[in-house]
Amino acid sequence: IKGYVELLGDGTYGKMPKEAKKILENIDCTNERLIHSVDEFLSITRIDQGHARYTFTTTQLNDIIAGVIVELRSRAAIKKIKISWKPEALPTTWLDAEKIRHVIYNLVDNAIKYSSVGTISIKAHVEKGKIQVDVIDPGVGFTPAEAENFFQKFYRADRARHSEANGTGLGLYVCRKFAEGHDGSMECSSRGPGQGSTFSLLLPIRH
Repeated sequence: IKGYVELLGDGTYGKMPKEAKKILENIDCTNERLIHSVDEFLSITRIDQGHARYTFTTTQLNDIIAGVIVELRSRAAIKKIKISWKPEALPTTWLDAEKIRHVIYNLVDNAIKYSSVGTISIKAHVEKGKIQVDVIDPGVGFTPAEAENFFQKFYRADRARHSEANGTGLGLYVCRKFAEGHDGSMECSSRGPGQGSTFSLLLPIRH
């Protein structure tokens, strides 16, 4: 599906009218979510069976963030949401680039899902000997009680279910497991319902 949508959008089969291009964008977004959901279920299976494998290489985290933004910027634009990121100098570190890309992609994708207007900010910096990536959104927010359960399998807050029916409740669980596989961690905070949220990935710096 992804391949044919790209061919149609590129004009391989002739010029597409504007109305059709909009439909193709919707198909592409839905398809990406399906791909992401299948990937989450496969990841859960490997994690629960103890078969998750990591391929560590020396990686610049800014490159991963830049790639995720390129992938998701058009999806955000459909909802008239901007993604703001000003790269800071970060040390290269030893990590599994695909696993960490999955985590950052999930955090930014969630920020888009659960926001209706405004700007999503991404900040990556060194804090107390760790690289910390914050994804800050203007979305539905949450309570302290909900925050305690976010990284558990299949958990979804009430506002999340009402605003986005297609979630599986697996994304943040997988993110936590991948972070822990790097001896890292996940954190989240919010000023309350309707006041946005911040989800953070913390990774040790290793060479």
